[in-house]
Amino acid sequence: MRRWASLLLLIAAPAVADHSVFNVPDQNWGISFESAPLVTHSGTYDGTRYSFEASTTTGFMIVLHSEPAPMGVRSDEDCRDHYWAQAARTPGILVESIRHDEFRHFLAVAYFVGVEIDGQAYVQPHTNYYSYKDGQCVATEVSQSFPLGTEIDTEDFGQFAESFRYVRAH
Repeated sequence: MRRWASLLLLIAAPAVADHSVFNVPDQNWGISFESAPLVTHSGTYDGTRYSFEASTTTGFMIVLHSEPAPMGVRSDEDCRDHYWAQAARTPGILVESIRHDEFRHFLAVAYFVGVEIDGQAYVQPHTNYYSYKDGQCVATEVSQSFPLGTEIDTEDFGQFAESFRYVRAH
């Protein structure tokens, strides 16, 4: 499993991709990434916190949370520690699969979760990207579900990892 967690950050991207850009409300930045075509996307903003969710035709999920950094939080590491403390409580995380990495201008944590949905066992690879941006803690999580025992296709993870970046808002 540890080997797969590393691969979630590094696998080459598939040939067909849609380029997406979403601005964060009231900020001078947004996110840009390539993925399989999006089938859903939505965002909510309450004046200080922004949440974004999207899913692709392949079942790849992208979730972003941006909120004012808590008192004393002033770095990528602080934001990772803040958010990972919450994410690490997720039921079903395969502890032996957790891998911390630096990836471009993000700190990343890759791991696997075992879940059961309607009596069917699944494994869900996850990669969480953390950063501190303009006084905000930003956590972006990507994941995908695969029936237990089937091959895990990491193309979506590689495509996202190679293209994910912050951009100046339009």
